[in-house]
Amino acid sequence: MLKTSKEAEDIAQEVFYKLIKNPPHEDNIQRWLITVAKNLAINYLKSQKRISMGEKYLLCSQTPQDEIEILQVKI
Repeated sequence: MLKTSKEAEDIAQEVFYKLIKNPPHEDNIQRWLITVAKNLAINYLKSQKRISMGEKYLLCSQTPQDEIEILQVKI
């Protein structure tokens, strides 16, 4: 679901943090873990999409001189 193993590890760490901080009140912990992991991954992907779209907007709204300066910074 996620692009890198680093992202998956971060989500997994957050899932277990939530498990320790606030344990579920249900018998099926495996189902709870899967649901929480899926929801966190979806939320992460949505937030990344918003960030990506915001970066595109910023690049499109700048003057040509600004774009040259951005390219110089990236190099």
